Amino acid sequence: DDCRKYLERQQRKPLQVPVVDSCGPRTQESEAITLFDGLSPETFDAFICYCASDFQFVHEMIKQLEQTEYNLRLCVFDRDVLPGTCVWTITSELIEKRCKRMVVVISDDYLDSDACDFQTKFALSLCPGARSKRLIPVVYKSMKRPFPSILRFLTICDYTRPCTQSWFWTRLAKALSSP
Repeated sequence: DDCRKYLERQQRKPLQVPVVDSCGPRTQESEAITLFDGLSPETFDAFICYCASDFQFVHEMIKQLEQTEYNLRLCVFDRDVLPGTCVWTITSELIEKRCKRMVVVISDDYLDSDACDFQTKFALSLCPGARSKRLIPVVYKSMKRPFPSILRFLTICDYTRPCTQSWFWTRLAKALSSP
């Protein structure tokens, strides 16, 4: 009798759906979220995590990594993501499913950005202990504040030292293009 009651309860529809998302329905991979999504979702070599004040350096990154022999595909949120969908839902899908790596552009302003904080912590949660080379911190200008402690165990690409600038882009491109 108890087994019968249990099976009957299992067949009834739940009162609430199993997943509740305040951002509306979760984005399906087949749904267009980036500029060039077509029959299949657009994929990228790297998601670029940056704050608005660092966009000039991101523009230089696009020039050096996409428009050269490196021919990398970078996901730059303000350029590639279609408007009208929940920022956090789209960001997490891009970082987890559509981008092989994430470049984190570190600056004093980065430390104050809620979006950068979310993106960095989300990407780190996908590779605890940095066992894979998923996150690549980039420092492109001198900072007054301390380097973020959450990234202290990762090797960085440092553009601030004149002695390393000559191979900066080659190093970054190699890190982004490795399997």
